[in-house]
Amino acid sequence: MIWLRVPLALLLIVGGFLSFLPILGFWMMPLGLLLLAEDVPFLRRPTMKALAMVQRWWDRYSQRRKAAAGGAVKPAVTGKPDDAQDAGSRLRP
Repeated sequence: MIWLRVPLALLLIVGGFLSFLPILGFWMMPLGLLLLAEDVPFLRRPTMKALAMVQRWWDRYSQRRKAAAGGAVKPAVTGKPDDAQDAGSRLRP
């Protein structure tokens, strides 16, 4: 699939530079960089850091919106279920 991903990523990045045209836009550039990061090792770490930063921002933003709306603010998800069981054990009979 590398023969498909890399050219598609490059086309998306070039399309991002043509953002003044209809349909083409800046949204294409990050998408192209994400696709390219799958196959180019030195882009993986900065991409993962950027995604983690966006996720932290989104978590804080959504908590502030809930607090402003009067809803209960839950702590961030830790990745473990409350009952400390793994997902596979719940699926077994």
